[in-house]
Amino acid sequence: MFTQYTRPLKFIFDSFKGHKKIFYIFILGKILEGIFYVVLPIFAKMEMDQMVEKNEQLFGFIYLDSFRIFLVILCIIFGIRLLQKILQSFIEFVEKFYLALHQNAYAALLYQRLRYIEFGAFLNAKNMKFINEILGKSDFVGEHMRMFIGDMITHIFTIIGILGVISLINPWIFVVLMASACILYCIDLLRQKIAQKYQFEEDYVYAHKVFIVSQEISKNMIHLISSGGFGKVIDIYKKFNKELQTNIQNRQKSETFLSVFSFSVENITEILVKLFIGYSIFFAGASVGTMTMMLLYISRIDQILSFVRTFRFFRDRFSDDLKKLDLFLDLTDGQKRLSGEKIKSLKNFDTISLENVEFSYPKFAKYELRYLKIIEERIKSYSRIGSAEKNELHAIEEARKDLQEISPKILQGVDLIFEKGKSYGIVGKNGAGKTTITSLLQGFFYRFQGKILFDKTSVGNLDRSFFEKNISVVSQTPYIIQGFSIRENLLLGVEKTPNDQKIWELLEKFHLDKKIKKHRQGLDANIGYDNDFSGGEKQLLTLIRVILQDKPLLIMDEGTNQLDAENELMVMNELLKQQKDKIIIFITHRMTTIKKADVIYCLQDGKIEASGRHDDLLKTENVYHTFWDTQVVS
Repeated sequence: MFTQYTRPLKFIFDSFKGHKKIFYIFILGKILEGIFYVVLPIFAKMEMDQMVEKNEQLFGFIYLDSFRIFLVILCIIFGIRLLQKILQSFIEFVEKFYLALHQNAYAALLYQRLRYIEFGAFLNAKNMKFINEILGKSDFVGEHMRMFIGDMITHIFTIIGILGVISLINPWIFVVLMASACILYCIDLLRQKIAQKYQFEEDYVYAHKVFIVSQEISKNMIHLISSGGFGKVIDIYKKFNKELQTNIQNRQKSETFLSVFSFSVENITEILVKLFIGYSIFFAGASVGTMTMMLLYISRIDQILSFVRTFRFFRDRFSDDLKKLDLFLDLTDGQKRLSGEKIKSLKNFDTISLENVEFSYPKFAKYELRYLKIIEERIKSYSRIGSAEKNELHAIEEARKDLQEISPKILQGVDLIFEKGKSYGIVGKNGAGKTTITSLLQGFFYRFQGKILFDKTSVGNLDRSFFEKNISVVSQTPYIIQGFSIRENLLLGVEKTPNDQKIWELLEKFHLDKKIKKHRQGLDANIGYDNDFSGGEKQLLTLIRVILQDKPLLIMDEGTNQLDAENELMVMNELLKQQKDKIIIFITHRMTTIKKADVIYCLQDGKIEASGRHDDLLKTENVYHTFWDTQVVS
């Protein structure tokens, strides 16, 4: 049964390396914690017995008057409690310290394995969601290790100690204690079932709807009014708020009933236990201290059973997390086998060629089906399946159907060549495969048919550092790190740090210098906090960055879409000045931008429909000709 957990558990324990001493200290502390829970009630018994019996000896070798014996017992109890408090504080510190270290080590091992997955997989929102879900939170291991190892060890030593102590006094008392604890345990289970009967699934739906409406009113008032929907939204708010209040009132009634019921049964059970212990005192020779000790042990056993009650929940969750981790390890191992080893890097290249390239976006159907099975099995194990769970099961079935569909081909037999010193344009409708080509050029995918060559070297044989050092990209969404300074953002990916004069010259050329000079810190002002830039200004900053990077391949994927015509022309002229020792690729829907390219490739349904210069393409029917007529001629 547990064979499927072998690999994930080994992976988890491998992350303990370097923290073994801390782990052993943690275990020792939890053992001592259990011992303290056993010892303290014994001394509480001695304290009560001393007040009643007024003994003049302690442990058979300490002889004092009865009051001093009582003082000694009090001092011992104080010392034990002090040691217990110190131990608890130490355990809390070790837990936090250990968990922080282990969490980081565990997360580092997970993130290292992410490099085996194709970067392009993260471009797909569905794939990204799936990977994030199976990756989960990196801190679950620390939480569950503490739960299973720490708390379990404490409770095991406690229950063994209690059993040993009580068996020496009166075994029947232990039987009564366990019986009463089991009664309380059954009451709690009954309480949970009654709570399920009275739970209202609509509470979350109503509360969420009320929250959304309040957020919209506070943040998007103008849009609500201009859309004419303000009054309707207020009516919705009133409706759901009223439903929520009604459900809360019904829940309050059920909670009151549950509280009274639990209180009554728990107190009746406690009275019965006290009666048995009282009988032992009055008729069987047991002491008052024994009653005190037994009541303390009842409280402790009840806490242990509370742990048992939650054990199944944590066990199931831990089991699911281990299955997800095993799935993640299997996924990354499979991807590692597919990726192979990167054997070389190029210092220079003059041409890039695509030869008969066919490509479909990778799917993780096999792994996703395993993931869905984990979720489905957990939902079906619930004692009560409500409408929310039924919706989720329905969604799983629909997802299974979608996963059986074959991924469509995005590129079909594409042949392209890019040469140093020339600029290229790629034109096509949305979904034609333009961005897919640039993703392949950046090495984001290694599963495709055909060849992609940098000079004569296959893209599959180039390590990641090659792409980082040789390719600059400007996308339609400019990449700016909020909270970083202007200088830090401009120098991202820049190997040779330019002097400030060079930076200011470019800022002046792109009309950003005056805005930045207004701030006291200038280039060291933080973006987002000290300075706020518009979308077009952020795009200009990223364009300055690629100029400073000075890499041999520049990809402009809608990189000027937020600029006005004047700024776009200025940017194009500046980039084309640097064309001599570069390959520049433009992807844009603006034909006036792409017109100046040396070669324009027309992409239609994943195939190259036509190629040539602007004048040549206007002589035949193709997608560029259609776009030109629509945007310029019309």
